Amino acid sequence: MRDTFSTCSRRQFLTGLVALPFVSVVSSCTAASEPLFRFGAQIFPGYEFLFLARELGLYEEEQIRLVETPNASSSLHALSAGTLDGAALTLDEVLLARSQGLPLVVIAVLDKSVGADVFMAGPQVPDLQQLKGKRIGVEETAVGAVMLDAVLAEAQLTIHDVKLVYTSFNEHVESWENGEVDALVTYEPVKTQLAEKGLVALYSSTSIPDRIIDVIAVTPKAIATMPNALTELLAGNFAAYEQFRTQQASVLDALSKRLHVSVEDIPAVFTGLEMQTADDNHQWLTGTAPRIVPASQNLMEVMIQGKLLAGNMPLNGLTDARFLP
Repeated sequence: MRDTFSTCSRRQFLTGLVALPFVSVVSSCTAASEPLFRFGAQIFPGYEFLFLARELGLYEEEQIRLVETPNASSSLHALSAGTLDGAALTLDEVLLARSQGLPLVVIAVLDKSVGADVFMAGPQVPDLQQLKGKRIGVEETAVGAVMLDAVLAEAQLTIHDVKLVYTSFNEHVESWENGEVDALVTYEPVKTQLAEKGLVALYSSTSIPDRIIDVIAVTPKAIATMPNALTELLAGNFAAYEQFRTQQASVLDALSKRLHVSVEDIPAVFTGLEMQTADDNHQWLTGTAPRIVPASQNLMEVMIQGKLLAGNMPLNGLTDARFLP
């Protein structure tokens, strides 16, 4: 069947990107004229290869515009308002958005959190057993609720045993410095910044595998009207990750500037993430038993227990794998 997304195949496109990482090869493929695709993501290691692809010249500025948002809530508001066409989000955030009438579609899985999301505390909370009555800083998001639920279950406490302080991710360091919280649910690169201030991780997403999964989610309109941009976005992301994996030294400066950590600390901020390749994504999104289905079902059960969802939702239309290389 003729590829309607580009006049060259997606695999040829990706091969060109990997072979020529510092040269934009987009011009070798004639893309149909389509609207500008606007994509939002906050600063987070798992999302950085999308921005690195831009630094390496792998995106056509007339086709893709990357927008840095302060947090996931801002990305979701922009998607709902129509000022973004896609965003990097966690799978639970996508499920919650769909339950509220925003029909986002997952076109790729970026990473799995295997320790990147953490519960950190200062000296006044030496262990989870000392958590009762303490002030916990947490984002008012689905992923914040999932982590908090797991932490409280481990501590054998309920939500009524602690004091919640809702604070955005970009305000976590400030909240600690101002003495507003005793502990925080957070993630990289803030995890490294808080560790430098003496906080210690008492719990991490290592204990809840397959619950925190970062994905690329887009609107149905983007799928219908911007297919070339979606193909280009994914090809660039995977090519940039391959550059990091095989020639890490060449991209450390660019990653350091955006993540606001030293070049020496860059490898450490990725240790809690299991980055997903294009081949991994075919296992997640294609075939008769795509991995994302049981992961979504299990996640919905956790969200229902935590009263984030009213009940199970049909997963029809949750994913579209056509843009994978």
